[in-house]
Amino acid sequence: MTSLLLMMNNFFVQSIVDINTANVKAVTRNTNDFNNSDFHWSYITPLMIHNALRKHRSNAVGLDSVSPKLIKLVLPCLIPIIEHIFNFSLMNGVFPDTWKPALVCPVLKIKNPTVIIIVQYYRSISILSAFFKTLERLIYDQICNYSEHTDLFDQSAY
Repeated sequence: MTSLLLMMNNFFVQSIVDINTANVKAVTRNTNDFNNSDFHWSYITPLMIHNALRKHRSNAVGLDSVSPKLIKLVLPCLIPIIEHIFNFSLMNGVFPDTWKPALVCPVLKIKNPTVIIIVQYYRSISILSAFFKTLERLIYDQICNYSEHTDLFDQSAY
């Protein structure tokens, strides 16, 4: 069992190395299209946090052992703390170290494999902290809103 886990780990690590070293065609835009002084993080409000939590599709629990369901249950008590951490994180460009680690799980790509289990038949998924996923959703929403309002969003890709 340990050798199988080691094989999977090596396979997934090599996949990331391959992605990072692949020749990626650079997207070129006119430098006048984007002015980073135009973009600023908006203050995250309790309502925004509540809405982001509602959008969680998974109840998977990360390494911090805190589930989205638990956060939703105690949200009225936690909201001032979460609001402060999220806004501090965005305004200062820092991120809590305890939210960074992920639980990486192999999941079969195909149903009912007919051959001996081979690592290529698996894909890795990362189970992140529920707090991380919530902040990630808020960041995603702000970047998408900015991109749409400034016509930086490439509609032809969708």
